[in-house]
Amino acid sequence: MPPLISLVLCTYNNADSLKITLDQLAAQQLNNTQQVEFIVVNNNSSDHTQAVIEAANFPGLQYQFHIETRQGLSHARNLGVSKARGEYILFTDDDAEIPPTWLQGYLDHLQANPVDSLFGKIAIIWDRPQPWWYDERYKGFFAAIDHGDQAFAVTSWRHPFFGKNFCVRKSIIADIGGFDPNLGRKGSELLGGEETALFTYLLTEKKSVWYYPDITVGHRLKLREYSAENIQKQHLACAKPIIWFAYKEPGPQILGRPLRMLKDHLVFILENSAAYLRALRTGDKKEQFFLCLELRRSVRVIWYWLRALKP
Repeated sequence: MPPLISLVLCTYNNADSLKITLDQLAAQQLNNTQQVEFIVVNNNSSDHTQAVIEAANFPGLQYQFHIETRQGLSHARNLGVSKARGEYILFTDDDAEIPPTWLQGYLDHLQANPVDSLFGKIAIIWDRPQPWWYDERYKGFFAAIDHGDQAFAVTSWRHPFFGKNFCVRKSIIADIGGFDPNLGRKGSELLGGEETALFTYLLTEKKSVWYYPDITVGHRLKLREYSAENIQKQHLACAKPIIWFAYKEPGPQILGRPLRMLKDHLVFILENSAAYLRALRTGDKKEQFFLCLELRRSVRVIWYWLRALKP
């Protein structure tokens, strides 16, 4: 009998954190171990990730691991999904802090309410002081989610999920042709957007999506995530997904390029340039830093537009 849930965890060069997560998965308190299987995909890591994966021990649980040599999170996820036997695919990451009742929580919710997709909170684990530039506007870059303490059906774009803690029917991933390799992280290139594409499809097609605050995981931060350089890379990397989604949207075009996106970012540059000058006058360094990132990203988006960069 196939499992209800196939858990897919894709990993890249984060072996020590991966071991913690795998140990936490092995310690899950499950009523029926046959309802789940674990699939770990090594996305061409160069550290000791493979040794950690091969040493993992999941007594009584179905476990398989694979290596995806094509660099990119979307490639790794697609491989994991292709190997999965479950009706649902549950995604998490190698830096997720997972409580012992997490997986049973997903099983309980699906058995009580078999929706198309469900997800829970993600809490940032700060093991050192927050960087001087951090505020709530960056929480999406840290995959933080808190939509409140009540469960509800998600119908708004304002309540997205992230890949560290969401579950979806396998058939829906097949419906969209899998995760787009043009999106998602590729080694040290901090792209995103592949989960947004799936979330967009779910809402557009009016699939049933539920948020459950009790199925919570933590996000163990890497040392680099405390650095200004890392958040700068993440901000700029968003330019490519912005272009990807702009070409997918209906609307007027000029020279085969989406017109609304160009207009929006030109206006954005004008407005934020004025805000940046105000921040300079007041000496607000945190606001200066944020607005500089926003402006640089919009400039890069327009540069891609001028080059006719397409997904």
